[in-house]
Amino acid sequence: MSDVAPDYAPVDQVLISVSTQGLDIPDEAALTEQIRQELTGWFGEGVLAWRHLRTYSIPHALPLYNPEQAGEDALQKPLQLTPNLYQCGDQTAYPSLNAAMQTGREVAELIGKNSGVVKSGSSY
Repeated sequence: MSDVAPDYAPVDQVLISVSTQGLDIPDEAALTEQIRQELTGWFGEGVLAWRHLRTYSIPHALPLYNPEQAGEDALQKPLQLTPNLYQCGDQTAYPSLNAAMQTGREVAELIGKNSGVVKSGSSY
């Protein structure tokens, strides 16, 4: 988070955020340890030096989304519904801020291409 908003962490420190879903672990210490183990597998032993700051439980913050749904075949719902109606947001792909931003960009590109503002294959 501090890579995007440097004021979120002191100088020479980094703030990360982890979202989980479907974990039924009411014990914060156990949840923290489970996440630390998984992140160590992804990012290496440096994770062991990370300090846990807070845990916020936000029921129903994201819709349920299983790993089986993540295949390329289940990528997303159509973004263009009619010639002048588009949809974007994480509900069209997978529940995350990244999907919301990605589909927003894709809709903007579609509108630009369909309106003739942006030529096919161009980038802006």
